Amino acid sequence: PVIDDVNEITQELPKVDSRRSILRSNANSIYAKFSNFYKKSVALFTVSNMVNALNSEGNGVIWLLEYTNPSSKYYNNIDALPIADYIKEDLKEMSVLDVKEILYRLGYNSKNSTFSFFNSMRESNTFGIDQGMVYDLYNYEYGGKKYNFRAAMDIINESMEKGLIIPKFTIDESGQEYQELKRFVMSKGFSAIDASIILTSLDATGACTYAATVNRILTYFNGRETEFKNHFGYTMYTVNENGTRILNANKLLVDLYIYANTTRESGPPRFINSDNSININALLYNSPANIPLLNGDYQVYLADSLGDRDEIIKKFLFEKGLDYASESYICTGNKHQDEMSNLIQNAKDAINSGLGVSLNIFPGGYPIEMISMDPLAYSSNSTEGWKCGHAVTIVAANDNFFTVSSWGSEYIIYYDDLYKNGNFSIIISDIFHRD
Repeated sequence: PVIDDVNEITQELPKVDSRRSILRSNANSIYAKFSNFYKKSVALFTVSNMVNALNSEGNGVIWLLEYTNPSSKYYNNIDALPIADYIKEDLKEMSVLDVKEILYRLGYNSKNSTFSFFNSMRESNTFGIDQGMVYDLYNYEYGGKKYNFRAAMDIINESMEKGLIIPKFTIDESGQEYQELKRFVMSKGFSAIDASIILTSLDATGACTYAATVNRILTYFNGRETEFKNHFGYTMYTVNENGTRILNANKLLVDLYIYANTTRESGPPRFINSDNSININALLYNSPANIPLLNGDYQVYLADSLGDRDEIIKKFLFEKGLDYASESYICTGNKHQDEMSNLIQNAKDAINSGLGVSLNIFPGGYPIEMISMDPLAYSSNSTEGWKCGHAVTIVAANDNFFTVSSWGSEYIIYYDDLYKNGNFSIIISDIFHRD
């Protein structure tokens, strides 16, 4: 019986070995899966900590997105990232693909190229479009000193308030870029003096809504400069005397400004008559060098408290062979915080989807702070004391605030300020090639 039992056991041994082999294989597979899961969990935890750390530093997750964006100069380039060394050390433990996958799982889309595009502008000392850039192209001279437009206007306004004789400035328009812009305006049929009036008036009449629109257009054509020239008839970039590529934003800004403020057959009178002359009823004369300025009552704004003036933008782009669509989300102060949170989430989703997003903020109520990201170079701002609203371009978003472009500089606006103020609008837009 014992021998029979041994024989039976012996016969069963191969089966046991086979089962043992299967169990061992399964165990190895389970271990491998667990090990992989463990590594992914550690990576997920690590990247989550990176995101929180970067958010606390005020940079949001933008540098991790840059690190995982193949079109960015920071792609897979840890040493070049302007982040803390301890975050860099953690990054070195993971592949760039792992980081990209985890960011996606965390709800961040590295396809968002908006911040990357704006970040690239820093090389030319700007962060987005400044509607006042034209002002920097010429000087006003008085008493042997040179002033920019804003300083000259301050002197004029102070003289008027005190009942003093208004000083007469001479204007220096000799700059190459200014002359190029003036020739561009004159090529549309305007006289030399009318071209100067248009260029001098541009920022004096609240052209922030134009700057936000230009930001959207240029972002859409990022990396497609040839297509831009085909549609608009001029280059997307120029090269300065130092060999630095500069966005041709001023020309696009002026192009859009002229189109929007020209009287149409079925529309109301505007700053510019249909024959490309200036509407003399729309001019004010308290300006430097006695060059008239546009009366703001005639100014066409491309956004207001009711959202986007998309019919103007749509017609402008239609003539360039493009289509435009937008949707406005209006908050008028009577919305519950959950509804406002949904508006902000819509903006965050749109940014991560590569759509254009702008924010309009208005005076009154709880002040909305625009916090400077470089206080030594430019100051923070607030809606407190404002007389009119302001349009900014949203370029990035995290759990606590928007990163925005305004006056060609980088600011952050906290969601809490928007909640407490309750009076803002968000415009989400896209541009299409027309079939």
